[in-house]
Amino acid sequence: MHLNDPGRPGPVGSGPGVVSGSEIYVPYSVDAKEITYRGKTLFVDGSNGPFNDGVLHSTDSGRTWQIERIADFQGMSSAVCKSKGYYYYFVTRMVTDQGFQLWFSRKPDNGSWDAPKVLTKTFANAFGHFVAVSEDDTVHLGWMDRRHEKKRFNLMYPDRQNWEVVYCQRKDSDTNWSKEIILSKGLLYSYWPSMSVEGDKIVVAWWGVRTAPDWHSFNDPNDIYYVTSKDGGKNWTGPLKITDGAKDGITSGEPQTVLLNGVIHLFYTQGKMNLKEESPGLTKLNQAPWPIYYRQRPFPN
Repeated sequence: MHLNDPGRPGPVGSGPGVVSGSEIYVPYSVDAKEITYRGKTLFVDGSNGPFNDGVLHSTDSGRTWQIERIADFQGMSSAVCKSKGYYYYFVTRMVTDQGFQLWFSRKPDNGSWDAPKVLTKTFANAFGHFVAVSEDDTVHLGWMDRRHEKKRFNLMYPDRQNWEVVYCQRKDSDTNWSKEIILSKGLLYSYWPSMSVEGDKIVVAWWGVRTAPDWHSFNDPNDIYYVTSKDGGKNWTGPLKITDGAKDGITSGEPQTVLLNGVIHLFYTQGKMNLKEESPGLTKLNQAPWPIYYRQRPFPN
């Protein structure tokens, strides 16, 4: 059972849970494997599970727990959030011949989870990331998307992994999710976003670069960008660059943003790769840990 790695890139892991009064919800994914012996040889097969995705639910502040099963596919990077009237469950999954997708389910207070449904069929990949934030009766969602991913002439790695940051929202009274908006227009590469909401004000930050050669990745020089909306996600600014070190080989990444009392607070790592070639074809990562930087600014009017 995976309960670790909240929101981080990678093939498995669960994200934030919800504490609402005495109610606690923690997302989980069970990724089982079949083990068989043929003579003295051990075989491990994880292709057919069994799989189990859902939430651990406590109604008494953690004294007792129950399992609420939502899906039976191989889920990854799940998360739960709560709006005014609903609980929302999100999980990514790999669909054969279709790629990675983002799925969701919701349930009303004191109700049952509905059948999980696909939210987007163009979720980035196993290293993709999404963020879900609720405010009053609305859930705001951002994710890494591959709908405009370019191809390259390489049989092993044909996808260029030039992802975008996409946003949508849903009110409790809505019958479906809103129209999807690409927030990272003008950037060739964008990596996992962070989002914070305060009333009708929203800020989304991520890291990336406007242009770069093929084989660029989140480990390469990137800068921090952000966008804002002051009308609850209907209209957005264009991407604004916070750092300016990518041109000098400096990587800024993994932003975390908080919007509080009209002020945007931003944390991010920054450093420069210091690779050392020990011998032809053998490169050593030869560097100290990167520091965490902090910046703030008023939410723009």
